[in-house]
Amino acid sequence: MKEDEIIKEIIEAFETFALGDIEHNVDKKPIAAFILCSCLIDQFAAFRYNQPTEKNRVLYKRFIDEYMSHYKPLNLYVNLRCKLVHNYTIGKYIQLTSEEAPYENLGLDRKIKVLTAKMMYTELKNVFDKIKIELLTPDSETRKNAIGQYKHDNSQIIGKKTHKFTSYTEKDADTLIKYFTPILCKKFMMNNENVEIVSLTKLAAQPGRYMVTVNSIHGKRGKTKQSTQIDVVINAFQLESSDSVLKKV
Repeated sequence: MKEDEIIKEIIEAFETFALGDIEHNVDKKPIAAFILCSCLIDQFAAFRYNQPTEKNRVLYKRFIDEYMSHYKPLNLYVNLRCKLVHNYTIGKYIQLTSEEAPYENLGLDRKIKVLTAKMMYTELKNVFDKIKIELLTPDSETRKNAIGQYKHDNSQIIGKKTHKFTSYTEKDADTLIKYFTPILCKKFMMNNENVEIVSLTKLAAQPGRYMVTVNSIHGKRGKTKQSTQIDVVINAFQLESSDSVLKKV
């Protein structure tokens, strides 16, 4: 995937899924909103710094220091993030609210420190706007780190995916299985990994229609199992298309 496409996916994930879910919960589900806010800070930090071997605590606090410094006195990592996400509780001197509080007490005195869901959501939107500019700036440190984090493990970003599959009549599914089984069922190497295609099967997709999947095992001990739509495998191996095969029989 090209770098511009990666950045576009990251921005969409932050804006549509993360911030969108927080906004959805701010008024009526403030606890859920705060949990999501803290999770988003974790994700912001991961993509901003791209230091997979560093502890979450270090990156979280660094992000607060650099982007949300007025929250620093509250020690959000302990009093909000850890307690709320893992124990469904909060620090002793913190209160959470969804009300229209006139201000947030950010630890400037010894009184109870109030956090409002709406204000934290607004704060994260402002932080995102800043990060978005950095992501779209060529050769910026933020952009380079975000792309590096994405490539390190792109399962860490939630994006919009379109999954397409082709379905067949039962007769056509059986024909494809019979035709491609002797061609595909074999052992080979892929990305320095042992792969063995063991079978082709049909799965009911809708009444009278079936998907054909190619079933394989991966790794030295064959513990990782995977099922892939047949047309994806056909394209990968540059074989004759399923449509062409069915027209011949």
